[in-house]
Amino acid sequence: PGIGKAVADWMTHGKTEHDFFGIDISRFYPIQKSREVVESRCYEIAQKVYTPAVHPREPFATGRQLRVGPFYPREVELGGYFMEVAGWERAHGYQSNEATLMEKYRDQVPVREHEWDSRHFWEVSNAEHLELSESVGMINLSHFAVYDVSGPDAESLIEYLAVAKVGDNTPVGRGIYTHFLDHEGGIRADLTIVRLAKDGYRIICGGDTGHRDFVWIMNMAVARKAKIRIDGQTESIATLGLWGPEARSTLAGLMGQPEDISQENFPFATAKQIDVQGIPVWAFRISYVGEQGWELYVPFPYG
Repeated sequence: PGIGKAVADWMTHGKTEHDFFGIDISRFYPIQKSREVVESRCYEIAQKVYTPAVHPREPFATGRQLRVGPFYPREVELGGYFMEVAGWERAHGYQSNEATLMEKYRDQVPVREHEWDSRHFWEVSNAEHLELSESVGMINLSHFAVYDVSGPDAESLIEYLAVAKVGDNTPVGRGIYTHFLDHEGGIRADLTIVRLAKDGYRIICGGDTGHRDFVWIMNMAVARKAKIRIDGQTESIATLGLWGPEARSTLAGLMGQPEDISQENFPFATAKQIDVQGIPVWAFRISYVGEQGWELYVPFPYG
């Protein structure tokens, strides 16, 4: 009856009374919906559901390496411990960091004494988080879903969708962390919007929700008859998070004009093009580790 109610709501109202994101087909990217991927993953899930001894964090064996960025070969060399999200291979720590960082932070990393509790949990991941908080580190964020929205109705549509003000006097290059809401005021999406031009925006979504957010934008554009264009950039732009107290000094050491990223010239929540050793980088000053940092976007060939 629960599924029946959800389907009836979707068919009659285009929405559901409760949050059914877990069974919303729009959460899947096109590459995840091939017959081969669906059949193999369904077979594996059935085995996991009806085999109690399977660990809840056990990585999937099927539907792997559907999406990898240019940094992936290097991550493999570093001994990345990979899990999958939205078809992307995403490292949850690196074996190469274990010797130095575990020695440095051993007394701060909790010990999971029981094998079941420690399985598919990599202590080095905790140590890497601590290093980000105290020094600097890089995180591969290429799984972020990136969409550029442009056109004569781009501003009015994004203004309608977002909770925060993103139009009017919002300057080009300003980034805004905000939400999309549904028709009843519930949170539909959690994302970042950067104004690229008077009639252009870059929307940066989490990898696991990116396609669902894309479908929502398209549906709202159709409903409002908005004249817009959406260009997906996820498969053409590689993303790194450079975060930590030493992020600025690290990045400045790679630039011919380090003053370009000073606090005065590059304040928080702004984005602009910079040059890093001859590589064109679109840099967005934002961080999710409680310290300074940037998201660095480069065309795949430079990755």
